[in-house]
Amino acid sequence: MNKQERSPAGQGEAVKNISAEVKTSSKSEDDEGARAKMKTVRIVGTIVFSALPGESTDPDGAAAALRRAGFEVTLMPEKFRALLDEPEDYFMEASIEGFEDDNLAIWHEIEAIVDQYGAICDRCGPVPSDWVPLEDVFPEIKKEVGRQELH
Repeated sequence: MNKQERSPAGQGEAVKNISAEVKTSSKSEDDEGARAKMKTVRIVGTIVFSALPGESTDPDGAAAALRRAGFEVTLMPEKFRALLDEPEDYFMEASIEGFEDDNLAIWHEIEAIVDQYGAICDRCGPVPSDWVPLEDVFPEIKKEVGRQELH
């Protein structure tokens, strides 16, 4: 008779469960270690205010709330209003350093803030190092335009 056959009923099952817990624990520690080694990226959310009849928006309030939450905010320069199909619309971007896998959580955080001010976060994601604020909203912006001009 081998050892396992002599063990009390269920003891083998308990060993399997403990083994599974140890593997799960090691896996989450491995995930945390890998995350600590990950490089952070700039994650940007594009925010859209669309002034529909009977609705009000508050871009200034949204920008202040985003800044209080730790985001950098780029407001739409007034000179770009002429490029909009709807002159009452307004765009801004909120950005923050994070990990790529935080993208969805950051999108939801931005959305929760700007929803209170009549806006939506239209898109959110990591941007390349040569990113120019609002470039995907206004393709007319050239790469030569410095960040300073847009703030």
